[in-house]
Amino acid sequence: MKIDLTFVKKMLASKSSAFSNKRKGPCSNGDSSISDVWSLLSENIASYLRRSVVSLVLTDEYGFHSALSGIAIECQDDVTKFVTTGILASALLRGHYKQEIEVYCEGNVVTGHLYEYDSSRQLAVVKVECALDVQCVRLNRGMECRPCKQLIAVGRHFDRLIAARGEISYGSKDREFLIFPHISKNWLGAAFFDINGEFVGMNHYLMMPSKIFLERSKSREVFHYVGMNGSYEFTRDSNGLKEKFLPLAYDVFEKERFPDLCALGYPIPSRSMVNRGMILVNTFECPFGDVYPKGVWGKFRKRVSSEITRNVVALASFKGDTRFFACTGIFIDFDGKHQILTSASLVRDPDDQNKIIKDFRIKVLLPGKRCEIGKLELHSLRYNVALVSVHKYRALCPVNLERLPVNLTNDMIHDCMVNDTTVVAIGRTFQSGTFQSGTLMAASGKLTTDALRKLDCEALSYSTCKITKAGIGGPLVDIDGNFIGMNFHGMCFNEIGTPYLYREDLSAILKFLKTKETKKFYWGGSILGDEESKKRMNKWPVPDPYWCDSSDMEEDQMNEKREVRSDSCPMLGSKRVLK
Repeated sequence: MKIDLTFVKKMLASKSSAFSNKRKGPCSNGDSSISDVWSLLSENIASYLRRSVVSLVLTDEYGFHSALSGIAIECQDDVTKFVTTGILASALLRGHYKQEIEVYCEGNVVTGHLYEYDSSRQLAVVKVECALDVQCVRLNRGMECRPCKQLIAVGRHFDRLIAARGEISYGSKDREFLIFPHISKNWLGAAFFDINGEFVGMNHYLMMPSKIFLERSKSREVFHYVGMNGSYEFTRDSNGLKEKFLPLAYDVFEKERFPDLCALGYPIPSRSMVNRGMILVNTFECPFGDVYPKGVWGKFRKRVSSEITRNVVALASFKGDTRFFACTGIFIDFDGKHQILTSASLVRDPDDQNKIIKDFRIKVLLPGKRCEIGKLELHSLRYNVALVSVHKYRALCPVNLERLPVNLTNDMIHDCMVNDTTVVAIGRTFQSGTFQSGTLMAASGKLTTDALRKLDCEALSYSTCKITKAGIGGPLVDIDGNFIGMNFHGMCFNEIGTPYLYREDLSAILKFLKTKETKKFYWGGSILGDEESKKRMNKWPVPDPYWCDSSDMEEDQMNEKREVRSDSCPMLGSKRVLK
């Protein structure tokens, strides 16, 4: 199975109550009680909706539970199947949870397993080896007329039923939205029905927005609904209503139409995304901060900015001809050699976070846009650190992690936080083919201890600098150009702060990787190898690229991201729309 991790970033980056250790949830998260919601329905329809949803519960190695809803789609003598969002499959396949899935259904708890995963549509099927008292929903059901304006969202959070009222907003001839005000959590995988019991859709959002675009063609004569293995198209002619099944491939554009997307490892848009102004978000080309030499670059002395431009490089990793990661690196002087310090995400297997990918190649975009092959010398998946060499290349001003400038001490670096000193995160993009620009960027901020949420690694510190994926592995420096640490991605639009590893800790990690001798962090903790810590490997989530409706993004997010849009093939860095 090919894994498309389009939405898993939202789940792994969040510790909201949708993924909590609580086994009981509220009856309703909406603006009305569940009795008010149920009062809209006939007794038969209420029973149908209640029996159509279950709670699917994952358990990690520490005993913490993560719950999402599932929709019954098949029930036979000895088998029951449920469909839910692909987030469940992505989490299981990445090894974050046990393979057994607890299924809560009308007072019963049984064990199920992942049965099918459609990565292109981000749908997963869970199979239970017994018959349950459920009411199955036909996902591909067609309607001769529009669904009723009033809607019901139904799900389960462990053993409690949850429901909320909403409505369909018919904004224009070819656009309609599901409106659910004042609800946000515990709705992953929940089903949407109209008050006649007609299935409308399923929620794929961890934090469900108040407005969701309904993915459906709505011309007068054709109603086109998407399902697991294909779609049904209903047309009307003089002989009445006709039903036609279209295989899954029908809705997916041929890869040949998007050669650049395929080469860059980005998801291919579906036909249903056409004419909707879709945006490809979370790309490796998304800029941040100020592009050299504007903005914060003017605060550096000319010598400092010159050294940064000659020392910071862009890297990309490839499997075959397809790129699977890109990030920033900085030349350091380690073990008497000039090598590139960067993030181990460059070589981390996206399907198994505890391994590096097999048969990869590394390309390094050096200053002057010279592209060379890189070689992985050392790596730590636990601390997300890698060292890459370029054959016979000597940097002009590599960083020495152990030798501080005569006017700077370790205590002075930590005092930057107290003194409210400005720090700057640096990044450089790696853009392939005709877009190979190596754009250099910088974002300023402060060191902070007030990160809203923190990643697993205890050695991390945080700054308020806001970066994109392009800044992963890049240096954090002060205004004098002194190297403070290496940056990682903070997820959630950097709301948790941008994490970084301090220079002295980086030096200790590299020495440990080189010698395997016992080393300690600056704050006293012991450094562990990947094998020693495999059962408690730190998680380093990176947001995955996915196609997003521009109307689903807040204005400040739109301004911050400046993502890829296009009418046929995304032009990296442009603002054109997919049509």
